[in-house]
Amino acid sequence: MPVSTEKDFQSKIEKLENWLASKEGPLKLTPHESSLASGFSNETFVFDLEKENSVETLVLRLEPTEYQVFPNYDLPMQASIMKVLRGKNMLTPEVIYENYDKNILGSGFYIMKSINGSAPSDNPPYHMDMEGMMGRATPIEVKRISQCHHRGVREPAGDGAGPGTDALPGNCAQAVDHSYPLCLWSDSDRGALKM
Repeated sequence: MPVSTEKDFQSKIEKLENWLASKEGPLKLTPHESSLASGFSNETFVFDLEKENSVETLVLRLEPTEYQVFPNYDLPMQASIMKVLRGKNMLTPEVIYENYDKNILGSGFYIMKSINGSAPSDNPPYHMDMEGMMGRATPIEVKRISQCHHRGVREPAGDGAGPGTDALPGNCAQAVDHSYPLCLWSDSDRGALKM
């Protein structure tokens, strides 16, 4: 799991605060304690953005600069997928800023609004954590989660509105098309998680 040192973390927050202030005016960023240990595949920091009359919780996702799970990262593709899912009324964070200039924070990044709720854990891996969200889920809940994941960009929303893969950049649409059969298989009786 990529973990930023306190010095790196504080430095990134200070740089981000200056960058955001240049766009939004006077503000203060207060990192959440959980941000000291961030996600497996990206550096992910949760923080509060405080302005004169408001406080909003946001999430900063950066391309990793040291430890990498994958050989290549495509943050613009991640942001594009979230925008398409959000456009289909799926519960997806709203991406509010994207910047892929490595001179600002040391790597490309995007900022999204935080969504309250639970998410499967990274550590221990959700499929091995019998006490976690997925371990406690009923077979029906597991199937519902699987259906939600494969419905996202290939099929229209329940009302038939919303873009399909043609709304995604070419490499993103190819990734969805490549993964979609696996999603269907995982939702079938042969691939479904038996609990």
